[in-house]
Amino acid sequence: MCSNKMAAIFLFILLSLALPTTLQAFDKPAKTEWTSDNDMLLYFEAFTQIKQNALKQATGREIVYESLKAYLHSIDPYADFLNPDEYKTFKRSQKSNYVGVGMRIERDATGQISCIPFPGSPAEKAGITRGDILKAIDGIDIAKKSLFGIGAMIGGKEGTQVVIILLAPDGALKTVSVKREAVSSDSVQEHKFDSLTVIKILLFRSSTQRELKYFITQTQTSKPVVIDLRGNGGGDLNSAIDCAMLFLAKDIKIVDIKKKTSVKSYRSFGNAVKSTLSVYIWQDEDTASAAEVFIAALTQNKRALSVGRKTYGKGTVQDIIELSDGSAMFLTTGYLHTPDGDRYHNKGLKPNYRLDMAAPETDHFLSKTKQLIR
Repeated sequence: MCSNKMAAIFLFILLSLALPTTLQAFDKPAKTEWTSDNDMLLYFEAFTQIKQNALKQATGREIVYESLKAYLHSIDPYADFLNPDEYKTFKRSQKSNYVGVGMRIERDATGQISCIPFPGSPAEKAGITRGDILKAIDGIDIAKKSLFGIGAMIGGKEGTQVVIILLAPDGALKTVSVKREAVSSDSVQEHKFDSLTVIKILLFRSSTQRELKYFITQTQTSKPVVIDLRGNGGGDLNSAIDCAMLFLAKDIKIVDIKKKTSVKSYRSFGNAVKSTLSVYIWQDEDTASAAEVFIAALTQNKRALSVGRKTYGKGTVQDIIELSDGSAMFLTTGYLHTPDGDRYHNKGLKPNYRLDMAAPETDHFLSKTKQLIR
């Protein structure tokens, strides 16, 4: 389907009511070059036939919603369509306090939904582990549902149970029952390993820069610090940019976003908290998106050394486009480029110092980091 046809789908909601009711009986047009108007007429013709003849009854709005969702899923695993209820749920989920199970979900390139429980969360305590594939919620198959619709199904009234069916990495099906709790999800945690301070960023949120700044200001400039981004799937791009600024001098390039007709460059404001602090970054195959922006900003500008494995390689930007009825699209609109000009999408970022073991543990990261410090 060409881009004109996609535009036709978007415009249909606004224009279809203005089309004459006799359109279904119009004469076949003469052969001319296809335009967006032709595409609109074709879509409306198909829409009318579905409404009149399909055995499964659906409202016009349901047909539009499903066509948008199916098309977006077909062109990009990161694109999505949210109906008004799903979009409201998504906006609630962005707040620090919510009622859920303490788990992040992601759709991979194959369309499967993988689970990433937060440390100490109800999901982790119930037996959900990183890499489990979500199959059903309360007996309902989630295969064709929006990612954020799935989030709405998992969330609910505090104290109630949700039954989740998962496919474990070894191929076995497992069923877990998780009690929904009010989870205060801080995105930054501090850990001490001997004399080494490790600051773990779980996900980039609007509050992450403030949380990270607090921990950074508590550290001694003379001692190195580790930023642990293992398993960090990204989150808020603007938050990652703001966090990078805590370590960079003024007017240093952080990232370029290249869209179809424009390039937007983000540079530091010069508000670094501790510009001389020695920084090490831990990364792995699950480090992605906004977390990769943070890594490239510090390592390519010589403000940090990275240790671990090549990152996931999710270097695209999704814009949230709100529609007139309260629904919204997540549409991929641009590529992320590192300060050195690399487009790393589907390639990932290599660490400065690679750990060659198949599944390095925290002890391996600690050992290598201490070796570099010495």
